[in-house]
Amino acid sequence: KRDEVTTVAIMPCLAKKYEASREEFSRGDNYDTDYVITTRELIKIFKETEIDLNAVEEEEFDNPLGEYSGAGIIFGRTGGVIEAATRTTVEMITGERIDNIEFEALRGWDGFRSCDLTIGHIELRIGIAHGLEEAKKMLDKIRAGEEFYHAIEIMACKGGCIGGGGQPKAIKKQETLEKRAEGLNNIDKISNIRRSHENKAVLAIYDKYLDYPLSRKAHELLHTKYFPKLKSHK
Repeated sequence: KRDEVTTVAIMPCLAKKYEASREEFSRGDNYDTDYVITTRELIKIFKETEIDLNAVEEEEFDNPLGEYSGAGIIFGRTGGVIEAATRTTVEMITGERIDNIEFEALRGWDGFRSCDLTIGHIELRIGIAHGLEEAKKMLDKIRAGEEFYHAIEIMACKGGCIGGGGQPKAIKKQETLEKRAEGLNNIDKISNIRRSHENKAVLAIYDKYLDYPLSRKAHELLHTKYFPKLKSHK
């Protein structure tokens, strides 16, 4: 039951604190997420309580949340969400397993970039932006009819979640972002599961509970619509 569960989210994102308090994520006074702490705050907690992760005995994560794919890992860097989606989309459209699923064209550090992908008979044009100023440039071009994309990815923070406001501060920001992105890419490379649609835990949830993607239950529990908050009048 909802009132028997306490959910704590550890995030690289400061905005998650506000997001968790939105009415869309609650049923009355019971919120989907009870507490949000940033990665920087977690590190501070470890230091203050003298917890040394190197000295902690390793154990398996609980299921189903301990089961993840390489595609899920790269969500944390710019271009990662759309690359993960492309891995699944292309295979579902073609019905064939693609050997090379590292789409280098979708990677990079330009704030706003356009990528053309040709895979078999499929031709895709994808727009990627990180940083809201760059996102505005993309959206302005789309509205003006100067650009067309089959799909777009927008991340508010430079570099994506790896550059989130809740992350440890970096003196050499770009160098740090690139190292963090490389770390995510390396985890993806060695992952046993690299495609989102092959995650057995996710498949089991759909099979036993959510029925199928975009089902009524999936929409109710996994999809979000935001509504403008009423402004107070002085």
